Amino acid sequence: MPNKKTYRFFPKWLLLALVALGFWMGGYQTARIITKSRQDANLSAKLIDAKLKLEKSHEARKLAQKSDRESRHKLGMFQGEMAVLKWLEPHRYFERMFERYTESQKEFVREHANKALSRLSANATDFEKAAAITSYVHQNIEPVNLTLGNAFEILKTRKSLCHGMATCVLEMLYSLHIKGEYAFLRGTYQGGHSMAQVYFSDGTSCILDPTFGVFYTDSLTGKPLAINRMLTCPKVTVHYTRHSFCRDPAAVTLMENVEGSYSTDNHFAADGFRYPELFSKALGMGVSNDGSIDFIHVSLSPGTILGSMRWKNSMGEPFPWSRLENIRDDAGNFLSWLNELGHTPLDHRVAHLYELSGLTVGSGYQLTLQVATVNPNPFYVNKQAVVSVQQIQPSGARNALTYDAQMFSPEKPYAPQSKVVKFTAGQEHMSFVALCTGYIILSAIALEPDPAVQPLDDYGVSHGKTAQGLFKDSGVH
Repeated sequence: MPNKKTYRFFPKWLLLALVALGFWMGGYQTARIITKSRQDANLSAKLIDAKLKLEKSHEARKLAQKSDRESRHKLGMFQGEMAVLKWLEPHRYFERMFERYTESQKEFVREHANKALSRLSANATDFEKAAAITSYVHQNIEPVNLTLGNAFEILKTRKSLCHGMATCVLEMLYSLHIKGEYAFLRGTYQGGHSMAQVYFSDGTSCILDPTFGVFYTDSLTGKPLAINRMLTCPKVTVHYTRHSFCRDPAAVTLMENVEGSYSTDNHFAADGFRYPELFSKALGMGVSNDGSIDFIHVSLSPGTILGSMRWKNSMGEPFPWSRLENIRDDAGNFLSWLNELGHTPLDHRVAHLYELSGLTVGSGYQLTLQVATVNPNPFYVNKQAVVSVQQIQPSGARNALTYDAQMFSPEKPYAPQSKVVKFTAGQEHMSFVALCTGYIILSAIALEPDPAVQPLDDYGVSHGKTAQGLFKDSGVH
């Protein structure tokens, strides 16, 4: 213990000052430490905040990049869809055909249109004009099976079937600036059927059938019916033209008013006309150029031939595709458009769905598409048509079949083009879809075993079976 005398040399005030200084220095250091801690904490917080902002920015950039990729993907899809829509853009065969006429040909069609309207009043409605032209075509054109033409040719020859009569009505109305479109029925009791659907300035539309000389109205409202109303309207009234085909053009009766030229009495019904079966029994109906594709279901089993593989001209088969276009289903209805693929001259888009059954797993088969005519549409610039045959059940390969442009002519030797899709059966039932870029008319469709591919036994050995004797005749070739 220090001596008490030691403290004599230090005044008390000095001791107190030293103690106070010590406390002050300690507090100062403590304050510095606290301040520094706070600064470090603030710096850490700032660093953490900066890091979070950086992470958020990085995440936002990733999201932005993802959004940009998705946007570009969607844009690509949209551009692709627009390309498809552009391909599906209506070209209206009859309109383009009319515009390709010479001035004298256009005038010829207009003369017939004006003659059909010559007895109408000056304030006749567009509907009355359409009804008058329908009656005029019905009386002027003899229903004869001729190849598809245009209004100029048909009005000169005075012969055609439903598609040609519908073309006449549509071209004649087009010359009067009245819009129209092909309307169709597929797979009816009489096969495919073409009509004209006409659009009026008041927003209404209706179908007119020059083949049978009829149009239809809603029995409750009296308004003409478009094709989409034919199965939904509660009660339909059929209006029959009172006049039939006239061999003498001078004997054609020109319409003065609807009541004088049409009657609701079915006594005036044309031969072969049956309502409502014409619509109720149809496998499909609609208007052309609506962007949709009609799939024709075709059932095939090994050895089946549909159509004529070895066609020869005869009264019963005037065209190579006559057999194929007249095949009926089990219910007796025609499988319309079985002989067509692609974008037809009547502006339909037709695809085939081949449903195969009775296959032997592991065996090889070949699907043959024999074609008589390729791209007869004068507006196609391509010299070839390409048929894409895609295996869809089970999912499988796609085959591209290329056909060179050619037109069938009875005056020339018949030389069909046959292309084959070969495959090995993975299951008993398989399906293929056939789409066409361009337009072809088929003469035959066949499914036969492929002798080059035979099933293996449990030991992986082929016993050399051949296709001979396995090919059965369907009786329609």
